[in-house]
Amino acid sequence: MTAAPLTDTEAPASGSSKRQLRLLSYGVAAVVVLIDQLTKALAEARLTGEPPYEVIWKLQFNLFYNSGASFSQGQELGRWIGLLVVFVVIFLLRSKLSTLSRGHAFSAGLILGGALGNLVDRVFRADDGIMSGSVVDWIDFQFFPIFNLADTAIVIGVGLLVLSEFALSRKQS
Repeated sequence: MTAAPLTDTEAPASGSSKRQLRLLSYGVAAVVVLIDQLTKALAEARLTGEPPYEVIWKLQFNLFYNSGASFSQGQELGRWIGLLVVFVVIFLLRSKLSTLSRGHAFSAGLILGGALGNLVDRVFRADDGIMSGSVVDWIDFQFFPIFNLADTAIVIGVGLLVLSEFALSRKQS
């Protein structure tokens, strides 16, 4: 028995299937947060005070604490970025996005999990007030800003969401 593909060519969900899709979204988010936090803890345990660990080609594991936004922009805006993430999380939790289809639910789960993974860092790594913590980044390709698995989940989730919308619009036309 094979699982149905995560496409949005099926009809919009209703009733109990909406609950199932929401559970899929929340389940994906929970897995993303768990794996993200575990890998960040491992990165801190293995990389603190150590030089970057070379993996292959340009990939290395390099511990970095980012108090700003993506690409280390806005280092002094950490609290505001954290607050913005709270609103994104609330929007995703209240939106109908995760109940439209399996593709939407999966995408929303990735985005929600990534946002929560980085929000956990901002809240629980704070040393001088709420939302002042830095996000742990550790994946370094050297030609691209250092990132983590939460960032990866967000990017993949947004990409899948765009593809889902594209597939849905093609079906409707």
